[in-house]
Amino acid sequence: MISVCVDDFVIYRSHSQGIFVTDRSPFLRLKEERKRLKLTQAAAGAVAGVTRETWSRYEAGAVAPGMEALEAFALAGADVQYVLTGLRGSLPPSTRERLFL
Repeated sequence: MISVCVDDFVIYRSHSQGIFVTDRSPFLRLKEERKRLKLTQAAAGAVAGVTRETWSRYEAGAVAPGMEALEAFALAGADVQYVLTGLRGSLPPSTRERLFL
């Protein structure tokens, strides 16, 4: 079972492993990544192949995005590792970095 606390911390309950808390909700990190890419919910939904309403439900935590939506979002430049785990992955080099290399 998953519960979201007031301060955007998520509590996961497992019968076999007890209770543990993560720092932020993956749904909030999804929104954070969308904003980092300067996408509206409609644009992010279009990238992922879903409607704006469905994307809004992803960010609200009402529905979890599927693998296809996450893959499309990653291809658009999102750090899906960060969305899922809270840990930043290695982002592809920027145009400036590629020119430097």
